[in-house]
This record gives sequence, structure tokens and C-alpha cells, in this order.
Amino acid sequence: NNCCGLDRVPSGKIQSIISRGESALAQLAPMVLYELVPLVLRIVVTVTALLILEWSLGLIVLCGVCIYTFLTMQMEKKFRCKIKNFRDLSHDKDEKGLEIIQHRFLIQSSSQEEKAEREYGNRLRHFYSFAENLWSAWFLKSTSRNLVQSVVQAAVLLLGITYVFKGWCSKGT
Repeated sequence: NNCCGLDRVPSGKIQSIISRGESALAQLAPMVLYELVPLVLRIVVTVTALLILEWSLGLIVLCGVCIYTFLTMQMEKKFRCKIKNFRDLSHDKDEKGLEIIQHRFLIQSSSQEEKAEREYGNRLRHFYSFAENLWSAWFLKSTSRNLVQSVVQAAVLLLGITYVFKGWCSKGT
């Protein structure tokens, strides 16, 4: 008797979950090591340097980082459930595809090809429709975060140029 209830889960779904889990774990360590750590260090060094050199520029960047972080956390919160639904639909699609492949001779011998094709086609259409809507919404949210980044960069550049022209700080600073 299986205490986890895995004996009731189709093998195609289990295979899909394992494959996605392995892939996610393989990508996690390099991402943290080579992307996240350097990014955090860059932000800390940049904000600190700007606060020391010219506090107003540092404050603009610090506010931008806070807004960007807030938007990122909101996106993660909003999309967590949607991503789970996306994964479930993906597992469902993979499960049906594997089921058809495993039972292809039985499906052919009982002349159920059209039914199997229709069922799999319906799952594919539902999956791709959901994916299209999900990634469209993700794109809009990502664009808003990128807009914050661009506005902060422009504000720092314009304020820095203004400070130089007014003689409040040197070109080197």
C-alpha cells in the first residue's frame, strides 16, 4: 500500500513531474550563483556608492530598487497560482500523450484513433490557450517593471547632467 497515494497517479503524470523537477533543480544552483548573487552585490555597491557621492541620486536608485522589488513580489504572488495551474495542465497534456503512446496498439485495434486524437487535441488547445493568456499577462507585468528601471535610469542621468551643468558636482563624480 502506497502511503503517498502515488499508486493512483498515472505514470505519465509522475514522469512529467519528475522531469520538470529535475530540470528546475539543475537550473536553480547556477542561476543563484551566477545571476542572483552578482545582481544583489551590484545593487548594494551601486546604491551605497551613489548615496556616498550624491545622496539624491542614491535615493532615486534606492526608491527604484524598492518599487522594482515590490512589483516583482506582487508578480510572484499573483502568478504563483497561475503557474501551478499551467504546470498541472502541462502534466495533464503530457500524461494523455504518454497514455496514447503506451496504448497505441489497443487504440488502433479498437478503432479509437479519432477519439484519442480529439481528446489529446482538446488538452493541447486548452494548454496553449492558457499558456498564451498567462504569458501575455506576464509580459505586461514585466514591462511595468522594466519601465520602472528605465525611468530610474533616465532620472539619474538627467539629474546627474543637471548637477554637472549647475556646477553642483564634477563630471567625474
